[in-house]
Amino acid sequence: MYVAVEGCGHGELDGIYAGIQAVERARNIKVDLLIICGDFQAVRNTSDLQCMAVPPKYYTMGTFYKYYSGQLTAPVLTLVVGGNHEASNFMQALAFGGWLAPNIYYVGYAAVLRLGSLRLGALSGIYNGRDYLKGHHERAPYDKSTMRTAYHVRNMETFRLKQLTPEMDVFVSHDWPRGVYHHGDVEQLLRKKPFFREEVEANKLGSRPAEELLNKLQPRFWFAAHLHVKFSALVQHPGTSEPVEGAEKEESSAATAAAGDAGKAAADGAGTGRVTRFLALDKCLPRRKYMQILELGEGPAELRYDLEWLTVLRLTDHLTSVSAAAQYMPGPGCNQRYDFRPSAEELADTTAVWGEDLRVPSDFEATVTPYDGESDMRAGRQPAAATDPQTSRFCKRLGIRDPMQLLCDAIPSSHTLRTAPADPSEVDLTLDADVTLDTDGDVTLDGDVTGEITLDDEDDMFVIDRTGTSPRARGPGTLRTPRLSPFPLTRPGARVKSSSTPLTPLSRSPASKLAPPVSKLVLPEPSSVSKPPESSPVSKLVLPAPKMVPGLKQDELVAPDDHDATATKYAVEATDDKVKATGDSVKATDSPVKATGDSVKAPDVPVKAPEAPVKEPEAPVKVPDGPVKATQDAEAGKPTTPGVSPAKKFKRRNQAIYNAEEED
Repeated sequence: MYVAVEGCGHGELDGIYAGIQAVERARNIKVDLLIICGDFQAVRNTSDLQCMAVPPKYYTMGTFYKYYSGQLTAPVLTLVVGGNHEASNFMQALAFGGWLAPNIYYVGYAAVLRLGSLRLGALSGIYNGRDYLKGHHERAPYDKSTMRTAYHVRNMETFRLKQLTPEMDVFVSHDWPRGVYHHGDVEQLLRKKPFFREEVEANKLGSRPAEELLNKLQPRFWFAAHLHVKFSALVQHPGTSEPVEGAEKEESSAATAAAGDAGKAAADGAGTGRVTRFLALDKCLPRRKYMQILELGEGPAELRYDLEWLTVLRLTDHLTSVSAAAQYMPGPGCNQRYDFRPSAEELADTTAVWGEDLRVPSDFEATVTPYDGESDMRAGRQPAAATDPQTSRFCKRLGIRDPMQLLCDAIPSSHTLRTAPADPSEVDLTLDADVTLDTDGDVTLDGDVTGEITLDDEDDMFVIDRTGTSPRARGPGTLRTPRLSPFPLTRPGARVKSSSTPLTPLSRSPASKLAPPVSKLVLPEPSSVSKPPESSPVSKLVLPAPKMVPGLKQDELVAPDDHDATATKYAVEATDDKVKATGDSVKATDSPVKATGDSVKAPDVPVKAPEAPVKEPEAPVKVPDGPVKATQDAEAGKPTTPGVSPAKKFKRRNQAIYNAEEED
């Protein structure tokens, strides 16, 4: 049988199938099976698109919906493993596997299947230690967190796979087994992906559960994707007494199209150990090595269930969890069974329950309305969680529980739905080591396989963008909500010694209704003032005279420091008979409050002159030094009180206020 292995699909089914058909014509062969190692993106409609964890710029419907709706039919049997960019709502409903579309089969969370003489194992998703011990608790509609944790590998799947006998021909995953790069040309890998160096040196790149399965199952071939680079390695498991013939050559030449025969020789090599040939492939983009065609196995290309796997599912059904709490698998020392390797009697029981026919039934049925090809793909909303009839029939026949049914039974009455907003990638038709399909459709054959791995310097890996979603930091020119100060005519931050008399809570009355001591600024009657020159502005600004707080002596007022005081701005608004004091730091209180501050700024807006000229008071209050636009002295550029320190000015001002209070 000819088996085509493809890296990350990313929704480019049309291009992948076109490449296979071109090779079939060029080589006069028939490909029996296509394996896609994750990121398949089975998006049926705009609702599925909202359940796929990719940045908005990568949102695209792809071409899968055409195969789901029946417009197109997959020309070759396609086996799909789940990745980390999937329509999770669709994949979760097929927990134990099922048909995504006619002739396109998804393996579920984990599975073991048979095709002809081949035994194939599979593990979907990627590893994340924070979620590894949890059950599959996520359900649609997802939030930003569960949309990503839904595709994380759980210990339940790896525990079940470890119960199998190590007689595996092919194993497929999306994530790499951790440490597999040490069995290949790691320096070549780091030249193409230099940002992997730190993780490689710390042996943290890849999946720890996949590493355990690699050592336990020891398959002849292991195919993966995820890291968007083509890489091959030869893993010689413990027990081999001497190197396998041709192993060194294979390590450096990267698993060629004739790897099938070489793999058979490796498996039958000297010693008692086994050899696993690891091959990771790229994604569908121009000038990428994303597909390899191998000749493996024999027999009819018909999918069948593995009896041992079905038995393990039955025996471990009580361990199925849909809880977010950590669940540890049983092990040596516990008070329950932990070794679920099926016995002959248990295999016979499964046969009695399931039946003799292990063929995977072709029972696909569409459950949602597919995309029409025209609607705005950003207009969809996440659907509610729902079961799939294929999984329901499978679980009922085997006598196990459906995880999605357990989740649906626990669904609350309402969920918050989300929407989100891409650009389809170009399709590269680069295939195996010696067959290259150019973008114009011409097939060229190359005999050189040693330098076949050529990648772009820039790799557009999907990275979840966690920036730009929160409100921006407040800029220097951003308006802020005014904050009211408890002291009238004072600078914010000015310090005053405490008084035994408590302050009355602030009043929220408008400035025009302020109560004493913040009294209104009253101008003299028009008849008692003389008219100043028309070109002259109001010569003096009459300040209010707030009363001192009872019990506070004059010498107890402390002048504020210059470095922590900010002048309060006021606006003075003239009317026919009075002037209202307004501003963001003027407060009305029911009891007198003290005034502090060593300076009062002139209004930022020009003072509107009254209809009648204002007569200067006989003893005006001295304005502290600073830029006072409303005085003639300030306009002339002359300082008001030159040579006087701020502390003295502050003291003089308070003395004037005190004298004025005594006169009243």
